[in-house]
Amino acid sequence: MIKAVIFDAGDLVYYRDDETLKLILDFLMERGHKVSAKQFIKAYDEYALQLYKNDISKDEHLKKTLEYLKIEFDGNFFNEFAAVFRQNFSNIKIKENAHSTFEKIKSLGIKIGILTDTATTEEKKWEWFKKIGLAQFVDVIVCSSVTGYTKDRKESYEAMLKKLNVKSFEAIFVGHKEYEMRGAKLAGIKSACIEKSAKGDHYIKDISEIIGLVKKY
Repeated sequence: MIKAVIFDAGDLVYYRDDETLKLILDFLMERGHKVSAKQFIKAYDEYALQLYKNDISKDEHLKKTLEYLKIEFDGNFFNEFAAVFRQNFSNIKIKENAHSTFEKIKSLGIKIGILTDTATTEEKKWEWFKKIGLAQFVDVIVCSSVTGYTKDRKESYEAMLKKLNVKSFEAIFVGHKEYEMRGAKLAGIKSACIEKSAKGDHYIKDISEIIGLVKKY
C-alpha cells in the first residue's frame, strides 16, 4: 500500500515560461541577446546539478549559463544580470492539474513530500508552494541544500522517507529526469516519470495519472 507520494518540484509541479522570466529575458534583449524562456532554462539546467552538488558556486553557475547561451560579458554586465536573475527567478507558475492532483492524493489519506535539488532553503521553497496554493497539501519539503545529497543519491530519498515516517516500499517518487529515477531505485522506491526516456518504473503522461497508479498498489 502506498502511504506517500514524493514529487520533484521544478518542471513537474511548477514551471517558468516567457512571462515569469520576462524581466530576465528583457535584460538580455536590451543588450542585444534574444533568448527564449526555453533556451534560458536549457542553459540553466545544463550546469544545475553541479551547482546543487556544490561543485560550482552560484556565480560560476550563472557564468556558465551565459557562456552556454554564447553571451559575452564583462564584470559589470554579469553583476547587473545576476541581480536581475536573483530578483526574478523565483517567479513561477503552477502546473495544470497540480492542485487537483494534490487535493485528491490528500483525500486518499496519502502523504505528500517535495524532494528538490536546489541552491535555496527549505523556508524559501515553502514560500513558493504557498504562492502557488499547494502548501496546505504538502507534509514535508526536503532540499539538497540542507541534506547535502542530490536526487542521484539514495541518501536524498532516505532523508525524505525518514521525515515522512514511511518505508521505501510504501512510497512512490514522481519525477522527470533519468538521474532521479536511478536515485529512487537505489533507495528501493518505486518511480513514475513524465518523460519516457528517463526510464522510471512507470511512465505517466501527466502527474494526475499518479492517482490511478497509486490505487493499483
